Amino acid sequence: MKKKKSKLTPSEVNRYIPDLNKGLSTEEVKNRQDAELSNACTFKSGKSYLDIFRENIFTYFNMLLFGVFIAFALAGVQISKYGFIINVIANATIGIVQEIKAKKAIAKLKLVVAPTAYVIRDGIRLSIAVEDIVADDIVEITAGQQISIDGPIIGGLVEINESLLTGESIPVNKTINENVLAGSFVISGKAYIHAAKVGDATYSAGIQAKAKTFKKVKSELMKSIYMLIKLISVCMIPIVIGLIIRGDLFPGLADAFTTGDFQNDILRKSVLEIGTAMVGMIPTGMILLSSVSLAVGIVKLSKKHTMVQDLYSIEMLARVDTICFDKTGTLSNGNMDVEKIVLLDSKKIDKIMGSFLNALPENNKTSLALIDKFGINSEYTSEQVIPFSSARKTSTVTLSDGNTYILGAPEFITTNEKILSLVSVYAGKGYRVLMLASYEGSYKETLADTNITNMALIIIKDQVRKEVRATMDWFAANDVETKIISGDNPITVSQIAKEAGVRNADKCISLEGVVDSELPRLANEYYVFGRVSPEQKALLIKELQNSGKTVAYVGDGVNDILPLKTADCSIAMAEGADAAKSVSNVVLLDSNFANLPEVVNEGRRVINNITRSSTLFLMKTFSMLLISLLTIFAVFPELPLDMESLYLTNTFIVGISSILLSVEPSVDKLQGTFKRNVFSKSLPAGIFIALTVIIAYFLCDIGVSIGILDTGTTASMIAAFYTIAAFIVLIRICLPFNNYRVVVLTTAFVFVVGLVLIAPSIALDGEKFFSEFFSSQFDSTDPSTVYTIFSGEFWTNLVDKIQANVFNIGSSIFADYGKANWLSMAIYPIFGIPIYYMLDKSCSRSKLEISIKYGEKDVY
Repeated sequence: MKKKKSKLTPSEVNRYIPDLNKGLSTEEVKNRQDAELSNACTFKSGKSYLDIFRENIFTYFNMLLFGVFIAFALAGVQISKYGFIINVIANATIGIVQEIKAKKAIAKLKLVVAPTAYVIRDGIRLSIAVEDIVADDIVEITAGQQISIDGPIIGGLVEINESLLTGESIPVNKTINENVLAGSFVISGKAYIHAAKVGDATYSAGIQAKAKTFKKVKSELMKSIYMLIKLISVCMIPIVIGLIIRGDLFPGLADAFTTGDFQNDILRKSVLEIGTAMVGMIPTGMILLSSVSLAVGIVKLSKKHTMVQDLYSIEMLARVDTICFDKTGTLSNGNMDVEKIVLLDSKKIDKIMGSFLNALPENNKTSLALIDKFGINSEYTSEQVIPFSSARKTSTVTLSDGNTYILGAPEFITTNEKILSLVSVYAGKGYRVLMLASYEGSYKETLADTNITNMALIIIKDQVRKEVRATMDWFAANDVETKIISGDNPITVSQIAKEAGVRNADKCISLEGVVDSELPRLANEYYVFGRVSPEQKALLIKELQNSGKTVAYVGDGVNDILPLKTADCSIAMAEGADAAKSVSNVVLLDSNFANLPEVVNEGRRVINNITRSSTLFLMKTFSMLLISLLTIFAVFPELPLDMESLYLTNTFIVGISSILLSVEPSVDKLQGTFKRNVFSKSLPAGIFIALTVIIAYFLCDIGVSIGILDTGTTASMIAAFYTIAAFIVLIRICLPFNNYRVVVLTTAFVFVVGLVLIAPSIALDGEKFFSEFFSSQFDSTDPSTVYTIFSGEFWTNLVDKIQANVFNIGSSIFADYGKANWLSMAIYPIFGIPIYYMLDKSCSRSKLEISIKYGEKDVY
């Protein structure tokens, strides 16, 4: 039998620079793929499935709750107390399912915008995914692309931006035999690179990985949540230690080590009290609900052809109060038509323009419009080509007729006032104006001493997107300020901005020659900026941020990379440059401008609902922290709440209500910071609930001592007061009422009223109930009786038993509760609501005073 040939190792591959016109052969590509000499990087963006499972299961709070579970099991705590672990499992499961769903949605969307490259193989120009490039490939690079391999240029000339590698934003020219590095962006020109290094072998693969992924957002929500985790953790540790010292844990352990019985009553009671306090203090589900809400938001936006590359990008979208646009490709659809040619001398320009365009490597919307008008020809050959630069605003070609021709912005070519005045007239009508000029001889870097012949003005019309005006109206109605930042003539941009419905579009200015020190004043005074360099775009955004604004930037070109990376939230069009998409937080996959309001609205909905739901979780946490402290300082002889009481609040008021509130439609503009909003609502709520427990405890104590309350109902009374107080807080959180919130309140009310008295007793009697029933159905000496579970008689008996048990428990509760118990619970809301109102308003005033004192805009 013929032995199968093993794969080649990298050292066995014959490395060389192929012919520019032929490239690698199919067999050579296969050998390099077998030897793993491809451009696939080991770095992977986003979470792996293992990360998702690990982060949702092995959280700090989950580990504490698992510890409580183990302690309960070792101490022999009755099974009815373990309900909290169901919440942990449910929370983790929901989180895992939603994150996997979001991961799959993003993966599908990324296939749509995955970067591609052109390579020469077997003499044919092929389009392939960048990770399929192999060592020694001949790779074609053009304007708008991100370079993904290291190697020398073997043909052509390009201008590239290496800021992601060097931090230097000034573009550099690269020509034959000069090296280019992965992570750089092509500004202009066209060239061919030999892929000398690919994948992890490229210069600083870590930098390349960062350059290929979106920038991380500065999430106030994420920082606040982590701060809360630390705060709760710091508070829990001394409180748990205090409960251990104050309680009977040490005597219980001493007895256990003496007798060998670790399930003695003293130890069990102490472990149960400490565990109950810990379960009450941990905001189970708050962090999970935040992540799930963000993940659901991503999935919803994916259905609207919008890719959000990071969970917390949704938050920044919600907080945006200023949105900046580049004109071309955003306000306009990028399609251009040559409307008119204005000859400035007698010489016709058709043949010259055809040869000029034939020499240029650009393939953008402007060049396509020019080619459509003039065509291309080889009447004259090119001797030197200087591609378009955003700094020079011109392209230059020296042709074989002995002249050098310049095409670009008129004000960068001529100082003729008559011509510039004519340019202003056309610009004022919304036209884009290019100028063609020439001079004798070879290329000169400066035109100051050059005898230039002004040949023609080329009048080009941008097509404004149909959906732009409605979108701009929405931004104006929702207090989102819009600004246009463009490299074009400011008058032209202003006119197009007016057509698009941009507010204050007449407040325009050219930033040509403006010093950086003037930008802080201009950034807030003007709304349309023209002749803006990429560096100035980024500086304008920084100045807006420095003035307290949260800024989004929408762009689609290479010259938008710096502002996209500077903005709080960056948005790119799918039909734009790969470079722009690779550094953006959000990509509009159908390049539909009308999707932006949906994107902002979804962000507002998610963050508003997370804030409201988090208040419920932290209400429970703060109240239990205070109740535990009061227990440590002997206000209560023991923890006044049992685990069953917490189930009611955790499940029906906090759990179910927070889930329902998290999906409520809510597009209100965000006010204040997440941290301050949550604290200002949850802290007074926690104090109110703790105060309610104190009132209930002493009310029961007094009632029992004077004989109007039954001793056996004390625990149930405290649990009922605790639940009533939590429901009052829920009412406050649901203000102002709407139909949806009324349904949430009604749902919580039905569950609470139906179960506030019955559920604790069912839980307490659960073990006895099931042990008695199963012992009556199964014969322990006859294992075959287990098969009776499949009989209809078994299930009929079980249903009858449950119905009788619930009825008996309900009847006994109503019989045991005296008139004083019922009267106390009925009257308490009359006193409790004003108490909570005063606490809530007091905290609101404190917050407002802090905001005024420190000059912040937050309003409660």
